[in-house]
Amino acid sequence: MQDSYLTLTGPTRGVVMTIDPSYLEAKLKVRGATESEDKDLSKFAKTYSLGCYLPIKHTSKLCTLELQHYTVCSSVEATIRVQVIEGQFPRDFRGVLTASTDAESGVMISLLDFNNDELPVDADGSVKLSRQVVSVRKGGKLKVSVWQHGVGEEEDQEITAASFTATEAETSTNYMPMKKWKCWMEVTVAWSLFSCW
Repeated sequence: MQDSYLTLTGPTRGVVMTIDPSYLEAKLKVRGATESEDKDLSKFAKTYSLGCYLPIKHTSKLCTLELQHYTVCSSVEATIRVQVIEGQFPRDFRGVLTASTDAESGVMISLLDFNNDELPVDADGSVKLSRQVVSVRKGGKLKVSVWQHGVGEEEDQEITAASFTATEAETSTNYMPMKKWKCWMEVTVAWSLFSCW
């Protein structure tokens, strides 16, 4: 196998910790043609304490699972929507759409990774993101960016970005122009408080 790594994007929502310590449980399955043909790849439960930032690793007979995480206290959920509103996204563009916050410097969350594939969009230009919900500290900053992968030893380059300030309950809109390619994208973020139940 050329690349033995799989990048998983779940959970799709933030995990609410109401007691400390809490337990995180993960179950990975390989889907078969029918549900009865599904096979367990890895499953585990681990204790998690607030303030623990190290990756969690679990090795089973078939694989090693590494869970990256960070803690956001007093946070809100940002549900992100990206839409191409003018022009066309460039073909053969190798890159990634990311989200980052001012609370976790250097941590970029992949919303959609694409390599020489056409950008997956609906008829209205809405981008089909693989992940669309991110946790942000109340009053904190969220940045949605398009990065272009470097070729050879070149570094990845941020092409365009849209920034937002987290609120408790409203919708924010900003724009990401890719002027070189005459393409404009609209980013809409719906802010909401976490629900504990």
